Amino acid sequence: MDNPSAAAQRLLLGSGLGLLLVSGLSLQRGMLSGDEFSLGWLIPLAALVCIGIGLTMGEGKSGLLSGLFPDEGRDELVERVQEQVESEEKEAEIGGAWAQLEVDLLSTEVGEDE
Repeated sequence: MDNPSAAAQRLLLGSGLGLLLVSGLSLQRGMLSGDEFSLGWLIPLAALVCIGIGLTMGEGKSGLLSGLFPDEGRDELVERVQEQVESEEKEAEIGGAWAQLEVDLLSTEVGEDE
């Protein structure tokens, strides 16, 4: 399993190259004209943006999307996920303890009223 950064980099570069291919074919067939700017020019622009962002996401680099797609190995990923699961379990236990304390308190108050 690849790290998220490498997978995102491959996806962005592949999308960018595909969009460049579409742009070249549309220029060849005359669907995009170099004389005037039209909505079709957003495709080559999107291709350049995808390729640019993909190139900034190399190994050990901190690119534009490094916060969303961390560059970590399998061991680091497993450790981070385990820490998150343990933290959520601890929070659930604390919430359960507070709920049990509230139940005990209410049951003693109801017992005193009777």
